[in-house]
Amino acid sequence: MLKKKFIKKVSTKKAYTLVELIVTVAILSITAGFGIGIFTSAMGNYSTASIRAKEQEKALEIESFILRYARLSSDVYFVTSDGSKNTKNTDHTSDNVANLLNSKPSAVGGIISCDHTNPERLTYYDRYAEITTPAGGGSPTTEIKKGAEFQLDGVKDIKFQLYKQKADNTEGINDTFAYLNYNIEMPEGYSIKGNVMLYNCQNVTFNTSSAYTVTTADGEFTLCDMSYDTAIAFLQQ
Repeated sequence: MLKKKFIKKVSTKKAYTLVELIVTVAILSITAGFGIGIFTSAMGNYSTASIRAKEQEKALEIESFILRYARLSSDVYFVTSDGSKNTKNTDHTSDNVANLLNSKPSAVGGIISCDHTNPERLTYYDRYAEITTPAGGGSPTTEIKKGAEFQLDGVKDIKFQLYKQKADNTEGINDTFAYLNYNIEMPEGYSIKGNVMLYNCQNVTFNTSSAYTVTTADGEFTLCDMSYDTAIAFLQQ
């Protein structure tokens, strides 16, 4: 007679202890904290770099406009609607852009203006000559027209300074070229500084001095002011 063999199945279930669970949760929390910190830092760096890149692009656009028209201009004008600069100089200052351009009907060039109600917004455009030849013949006619107007937001201010640089202090002031310093500052800290030679500038009077660097009597000019409208005009007669 065969005996039945009984096989006893033994199953064991080993659970985690409370201490092990707490340690595991703590390790996961620390790891997650490191990950969030790295992610937050990376996003912050990306955001800062993105803002700087946008500010740089805007500043370079403004600089390009200044360089393009300043080099060719025969007349440079600082415009302040309160006329504060006019008390020191009348040769390169004005209190109204429209009146300035009306007084020079044949002048072409570039204008950058800023309304005091929105000092972070620049408006810029060019003034160009369009020559038309009559279809039936005859002499060509020239008409001064205003180019497309562009606006650029997000500018802190732009500072300008007119000056002349002598090779030595005995050099006559009229024997040297005029320069325009500019400093473009953006709200988040990006800035561009530089200068441009005004090859044909004729309307600016400089102080008489034996110094190597000679400036104008009106001093530094700031575009983008909260108190009054400002503009700079680069005109070519």
